[in-house]
Amino acid sequence: MKNLPATLSQFDRITGNLSFMFFRPNRYEALKQLVRFLKPGGQIVLTFPSLGTFDSLWKRIDDEMKLRGLIKERKALAEYIEERPSANQAKDWLKELGMEKIVVSERPLEIQSGAGREFLEHPLLRGGFLDDAYECFEDQALANEFMTAISNDLPSFVPLVAQRCAMSGWKPKAI
Repeated sequence: MKNLPATLSQFDRITGNLSFMFFRPNRYEALKQLVRFLKPGGQIVLTFPSLGTFDSLWKRIDDEMKLRGLIKERKALAEYIEERPSANQAKDWLKELGMEKIVVSERPLEIQSGAGREFLEHPLLRGGFLDDAYECFEDQALANEFMTAISNDLPSFVPLVAQRCAMSGWKPKAI
């Protein structure tokens, strides 16, 4: 998204379901790039897990990192958590980009899972959120041991709640 060719056509609508979460580290710049490719009067609709998603899990991971003295890993986790956008931030970004008819809504979704492998291989968690936790570690053997321990302590971080956010805006029509 950050390096789309300047010759790419403009579109009436750009949508992305849970794609916005992967526009790290500078989501605003990626959004700005996408809006460039909207025709006047075109709409952008993106969904993403917003700030507050899985906070109980991140707190449990942070507590365990602190207990084990994992300083670098804790810093990486804090940086990851800090970059997650809120619904209000998404609304502000659309306003800054000159969009109209802006709608941003947020709804909680509780994710159910069993402990252990069921948690570590959960289709809504693996390939995204849990991978972000693994990325905090340089030593992947330690990451595997660490996350296995976390996964076997499911009661300490349930309910596991995702904040689902949808943002939409329309590019003003040309005058």
